[in-house]
Amino acid sequence: MRLSNAIYPRIFVPFVLTLGIGSLVAWWLASSLFANSLQEQREKRLNEAIGVLARGNLPLTPDLLARLGRVLQADLYLLSGDGGVSGTSSASPELGFRQAIEQAWRHRPAYPYSSISRIGDQSFSILIQPLGQGARGRYAAIAAVAGLSELHTASGQMALRLGLGAIAGGLLLAWLVHRIAQGITTPINRLSRLAERVATGDLEARVEIHKPREIAQLADSLNRMAAQLQGYQQEIAEQNRLQALGEMAARIAHEIRNPLTAIKLQIQLLTESLKGAEADTANALLDEVRRLELIVSSTLQAGRENSLRPVPVDLNSLIDDLVQLFRPQFAHRAIRLETRLQEHLPRAMLDPDRIKQILVNLLVNAGDALEEGGRIRVGTEHRTGSGELAFSIDDSGPGIPAEQRADLFAGSESKKSSGLGIGLRLSRELAEQQGGRIEVVESTLGGARFVVSFHLERGQ
Repeated sequence: MRLSNAIYPRIFVPFVLTLGIGSLVAWWLASSLFANSLQEQREKRLNEAIGVLARGNLPLTPDLLARLGRVLQADLYLLSGDGGVSGTSSASPELGFRQAIEQAWRHRPAYPYSSISRIGDQSFSILIQPLGQGARGRYAAIAAVAGLSELHTASGQMALRLGLGAIAGGLLLAWLVHRIAQGITTPINRLSRLAERVATGDLEARVEIHKPREIAQLADSLNRMAAQLQGYQQEIAEQNRLQALGEMAARIAHEIRNPLTAIKLQIQLLTESLKGAEADTANALLDEVRRLELIVSSTLQAGRENSLRPVPVDLNSLIDDLVQLFRPQFAHRAIRLETRLQEHLPRAMLDPDRIKQILVNLLVNAGDALEEGGRIRVGTEHRTGSGELAFSIDDSGPGIPAEQRADLFAGSESKKSSGLGIGLRLSRELAEQQGGRIEVVESTLGGARFVVSFHLERGQ
């Protein structure tokens, strides 16, 4: 069951019940107040009229009483001292009226007196006032009897109108509550569907809700959560991929390292018995084997934690050794490998094996960028102002567009036709572990320039 299907009745039903009960109570009170108000107004008018007659300013003749009765919509009676009905506004008052008036006269608590009596199947209002001294003779009081059926009819009609108005207002309010409830439950339902999609693995799911403001804020939070989960998923996938690459590299190293060591030993033994050009060739082969060992070590490093062994490093000497390894291969591909090394560099506390791995990765990448010959330049620099020691590798290749440089070290995919795409990422990690950094800019040779910098204060 959807969450909104459970929330909607909890909002709508209590409100409708409260509205219905409140409307019923309000209708009953309004109807009662209206009926009482009509009756009070009528009694007030009758009291004022018979009060005028009771003061004796007008002759109390049957004709006058009849005319006033028609105006007041009531029957007027003159009462004798013993309570008998002596004069009326009608020729022959009903027996029920006489009995009701006489009973009200006998049980009157005080003047003026008013009561409601039921005669037959109808209700009547009876009012009695004593006559003043000027009007007294054989009459002691004047009474007015008015039927209440017309008031009940008017009250019923008003109650019907009030009820219809209450029903119409209740329906309107119920519709408004329905709209309000839908305005809450509909976005909640959309949030529920978003959560279901995220729970099933669809991390690209998003929802747009603009109101109510609180639910819109919740939707934004869920969208950010889904985006973060998507990023975490991609990061985990990348970590799994790198872990698989590390395991594959370990298997490759297991298969390659032993035969490579045997080849290296045989070449070393061979160089001892060779002279001249043959010895030079054997030494060149030995250099290539050493380079293969560095490449294998660099690949293995991607799958395990780095353990640094910093020692004072002569950066120029280390670069010279690597350049001698790469120069024959680059020369075979018509690539000229140059050096521009600053003299008298201070030694830095670095791990020479890790620095070699960075250099190997950057030199291999620079060579791959040159398809048909070109130039590669390796340089060193001591920045006395910032206290940094740096080396750089420039190439005359096509360069790297500025919009691609930010993701260059992410290592998610290789931009080259071959390779695992982790060389630059590994190089950055190795540099950062030793307090350094790698930057890529445009080179004066026309291609890319990678600069690796280290703070001399670290480790000294």
